[in-house]
Amino acid sequence: MLRTMTLAFVWLAGCGHGPPLIVTPTAPQHVERGPGIPIADYSAIEAVDPGRASNWQKVVEAARRVIASDDFQTAVKARTLEAVTHGPPVGGPDVLAAYLGASSVRGQVITQYTLTTDGCGRQTASTGVYSTTAGGAYNYAIVTLNTCTLERAASPDVFAVACALNTTAHELTHSVIVDGTQPYQDGGHKGDSHPMVSYTLGAIAQCVYLKQAGKLTMDLDACVRRVGEHAFDPGTCCADWSKRCNQ
Repeated sequence: MLRTMTLAFVWLAGCGHGPPLIVTPTAPQHVERGPGIPIADYSAIEAVDPGRASNWQKVVEAARRVIASDDFQTAVKARTLEAVTHGPPVGGPDVLAAYLGASSVRGQVITQYTLTTDGCGRQTASTGVYSTTAGGAYNYAIVTLNTCTLERAASPDVFAVACALNTTAHELTHSVIVDGTQPYQDGGHKGDSHPMVSYTLGAIAQCVYLKQAGKLTMDLDACVRRVGEHAFDPGTCCADWSKRCNQ
């Protein structure tokens, strides 16, 4: 049964159209923002499957540790990326400052996670940003996780979990609001061969996680390119990247 909520504005960031939800999260009561990465809400997944909610929370917490690492932050700062498809270049230091929450008007908003029964033929997740008041600024996000992403989160395979971290870090770029706008989008990215903020930060998170787990067998930059800076390669979700993963 779907729970309803009042929304002022909705924007689904460029990871495909929003799939049907199993549970629609209730709009948060407290949406104040401050410096740093804000809290996450897993209650919509927990209402359906507490085990999956617990697994996903562990992935998000692991992603936050990766994001806080020197490896991740150094890799982001060294790059020049596209904020939007075919858009002008933006410097890595500026991207990182917004991603980490440089101020109350420049950073991620509160993220609520929910799930869908959709598979992963077209996407692994999608993100919408919303306002709790009519005509108000975006102040929270809903990330809808497709089935393969939750399966990867529950997998004992470190490579599958690394792909779930990729999705986490990627979708969090879509929850960044800077001066009332959503700067990092990737709609229509197919055909764009330039490194994009969303895909590149996801790939960096995946590769840093593998490095920290002692599973990275190549240079970090080579890994990021292999995973994908403008599209995600699901063939990296198992140990043998020369084969097609059943993930």
